[in-house]
Amino acid sequence: MVPQAVTTSILTVLVVLVFYYAMTTVESQLQYSEFTSAAYSLQVLSNFDDGAFRLGDSNYVVLTLQRGRIDVGNFTAPLRVYVGGKLVYEATYATVVPEYVGGWLVSTPTIWYRGDAHNLTTSSIVLTLHAEQRGGARIVLRPRVRVLPLGVYRGRIAQGREYREYIVAVYVPRLVLGECGGGSPYHLVLTTEAVNVTTLREDAGNVMVELGGESLTLPVPPDVDWVALAIVESTVRFEVRGV
Repeated sequence: MVPQAVTTSILTVLVVLVFYYAMTTVESQLQYSEFTSAAYSLQVLSNFDDGAFRLGDSNYVVLTLQRGRIDVGNFTAPLRVYVGGKLVYEATYATVVPEYVGGWLVSTPTIWYRGDAHNLTTSSIVLTLHAEQRGGARIVLRPRVRVLPLGVYRGRIAQGREYREYIVAVYVPRLVLGECGGGSPYHLVLTTEAVNVTTLREDAGNVMVELGGESLTLPVPPDVDWVALAIVESTVRFEVRGV
């Protein structure tokens, strides 16, 4: 009787292990499938670089969540602009950072879908998107500041004297949290609700922008009389609208 009881116990344990393995395998596949779907949807949502500076523009995706969740972080850092070493603009850059957090069986290496890790860029991508492992597998949508040289403008003043003006635009997108609620499937929405432009004219000098411990410098072209700055700030509302 004892050997039979031992055999029965072993078979029971084996059956439980087989069922656990099968269930875990299926659950893992479902979680990875949702993670992949979320990554694709957020790439579509983050393709809003131009719309982020057009008042009233909007972009949205529909995402079904059963294993993961939407989380919202924050990023705050001082933003400074210098011309020829002179501080001409200073503000606190504060934005929310939307994130999708995958299920407990999902893990991921760091993958950049859009942009890179820099807070400052001269490229056209102002909404970056990447995956990382931090308290679970996450897909992070984060804005950054774009510094765009627009070239040298030539004009004439009194007595026909020609002047040369170097024009630089600094694009500053900020995300704010809007309506969040309801159940799956969710509409993730970005809407540009405010755009403000500040213009400055300074004596010629290199333009340097600092944000979050990083700096980006644009050397002034030769024979320039002034530097004209256009600081374009936008407020983009992020919402999660469930059914």
